[in-house]
Amino acid sequence: MPNYMRSRVTMKGIAELPFYDEWGDLDFDKVIPTPKELLKGADKHGFMPLGEGMILRNWRREHWGTWSSSAWLKVVTSDRIVFETAWTPPIKLFQEISRRYPDRGIFIEWADEVKSNHIAGAAKIIRGEVVGRIDFEDPNSCERKWRQLWGYKLLSKDKYMDKHKVRAKK
Repeated sequence: MPNYMRSRVTMKGIAELPFYDEWGDLDFDKVIPTPKELLKGADKHGFMPLGEGMILRNWRREHWGTWSSSAWLKVVTSDRIVFETAWTPPIKLFQEISRRYPDRGIFIEWADEVKSNHIAGAAKIIRGEVVGRIDFEDPNSCERKWRQLWGYKLLSKDKYMDKHKVRAKK
């Protein structure tokens, strides 16, 4: 069973994009479809019998940045969603969304469900490129991000960017 990574994505109009399934979950296959030949025996999250799923998982990690589609989704506003994936945030998936909507920047934040793992970060994506990224290395920053994403006070994107001095690369 994987550890879940909770991600919060801010993008103008993200809740209205055509990438959600009939249950309201963000469907990664609607952004970057998994080749049909890799899907034999997989459920919608990419889980398959051990051994058979490694090719599928590797393909998804390479193309989405994570090996599962979103397992849970909350629409916070029309411009902000929160969801979970297995192990890692889907940075590559949002790079593709950003390519399709080049007039809209994307800000993604993430934190592992296990606070003591100290895995958390944030990235800004413009026109398909990651133009700013921070992977928190110290336990205090990781804990703050964990509290923000796993049920504590949420900071706005601008306050967060200013506080942590995240800026676009030149």
